[in-house]
Amino acid sequence: MGKILKNLYKDEGGDLVQNIIWIFGGVLATVGAVSVLFVTIRSKLTDMNAGVNAITTP
Repeated sequence: MGKILKNLYKDEGGDLVQNIIWIFGGVLATVGAVSVLFVTIRSKLTDMNAGVNAITTP
């Protein structure tokens, strides 16, 4: 941890900070995409299950 902080302090061009921000943004975008897919698939399965229950319930 100390080595990372020392490199951040010596980083004059901001390249390391920029890379950290890019990685953080990539992680956030991935988590957002996965959560949207999860909600979409879950709602599709719920709708499909409701349709099957309506058909099979006498």
